Amino acid sequence: PGASYVNLAGYALSDATTEHVLSAAGSLAGPFGLLLPPRGHLLLHHSADKVSNGGISAHYDLDGDLSLTGEVTLVLSDPSGAVVDVAHFDATSATLADASMALPNPWVDNGAPGAWVTSSKVYGLAGLRGTPKRRNFDVLTGVPDPSCPTAGPDSCEAPVCDFDSQCALQPT
Repeated sequence: PGASYVNLAGYALSDATTEHVLSAAGSLAGPFGLLLPPRGHLLLHHSADKVSNGGISAHYDLDGDLSLTGEVTLVLSDPSGAVVDVAHFDATSATLADASMALPNPWVDNGAPGAWVTSSKVYGLAGLRGTPKRRNFDVLTGVPDPSCPTAGPDSCEAPVCDFDSQCALQPT
């Protein structure tokens, strides 16, 4: 999350064996398909086939480049090669055949063991599970943003702080 758009063209996603550089050629949403809006989401999928993604149109086609099976470590690097983020999760569970992985706490290290869980929200065709193009509302734990003030005149009196450090009620 941030206050500005991020152009992901030239960023790279890599796993243990493959690197996929995001480019306009893979965009399924036109020339602005790789612009990540503030607090927004982009759906990157292994295929441009809408049916294989539960009837949801992806923003970007990874063309099957990354293998997301077993113990997975995904690395996001910027165009200069600097690592932006690393996510580690276990995709060996049989329940993942029709479900995505989600972070129940967006403030934890997403590379930490146990940080990821299987999505529970059913969507689209064939009972797939996940929250494509949306926040992981099905698994959020309601923990506050660490930068949210908890004491003093600007403290948050709502149950949690939203992703922009503003007071917000936890979605139900």
